[in-house]
Amino acid sequence: MSFENTQAFVLLLPVALLAIGYLVVQLRQPRFTVRFGNLELLERATSRRRGVGRHAAPLLLVGGLVGLVGAAADPTSVETTTEARARVVLAIDVSPSMLANDVGPTRLVAAQEAARELIDGLPASFEFGVVQFAGEATLLVPPTTDRLAALQAIDSLEVASETGIGEAVDASLGTLLRTTTGGDGIPGAIVVMSDGKSTAGRAVEEAAELAAEAGISVSTIAFGTEGGEVELGGQLQSVPVDGSSLELLAGLTDGRHFTAADGDELAAAYQEIIEPLEIEVETLVSHMATVLVAGVLLLLLAAGASLVFEERLP
Repeated sequence: MSFENTQAFVLLLPVALLAIGYLVVQLRQPRFTVRFGNLELLERATSRRRGVGRHAAPLLLVGGLVGLVGAAADPTSVETTTEARARVVLAIDVSPSMLANDVGPTRLVAAQEAARELIDGLPASFEFGVVQFAGEATLLVPPTTDRLAALQAIDSLEVASETGIGEAVDASLGTLLRTTTGGDGIPGAIVVMSDGKSTAGRAVEEAAELAAEAGISVSTIAFGTEGGEVELGGQLQSVPVDGSSLELLAGLTDGRHFTAADGDELAAAYQEIIEPLEIEVETLVSHMATVLVAGVLLLLLAAGASLVFEERLP
């Protein structure tokens, strides 16, 4: 418990003086001699005076005043809750091997469908970005809560030659670092989905080192099957999935590595990566109203006690 307006505690001084004054008066209360012809009447008239009830009103009054001062000081506490929030960049391989139809209708189309399903299911607080990569990586949309922009980016994926996994990490990391410069505590993560070994651009180890230094984990998904084939240059070529570069990347950045042989497994891998991403949010809660109500109630009780225990002599 803390107080936002500690200056209000100065008001406790007059309250303390009031309490001390009452105590002094009670200790130095003079004794009066009153002539009564009827001792029984005197006993009835003074019995209430001798009871402890006569102190109830002053005590309640002091308590009520303390409550009002406490309310003016604005007591607050910090409540910590867990909230699903993250900045996630999904880097999708668009190399020619993604046209293989071992995952119907093609690996790329299945990947797009799984990505759409992931975006539709994300909490509203998630920021989602999309990078496409082949030999080079292109940022299609930076992390945003605009689901339509992310979906449009997924729909706009275009096939290009080569596979540059290191370039994908570099582009994803760059946009994450630009959007987290404010130090808002929102965790960033990169998800790389590919079907082959890196063949172009910067080395995977180099990109992984940069991500690790920035504290960004890279989770990877090797998508496809061993029997994948694609027609390139008029010839049918075998393009089996190769997750070695992806597994290395995840291991070097404390990420998670998955393999997926169809769209359902890909969607499940996405969910397993996204679900643990959350942050602790500290909220300052004011208790001013509660303390104020307690103080007013004590003052009302003081007023009631003064009526009940008021001493009258006939």
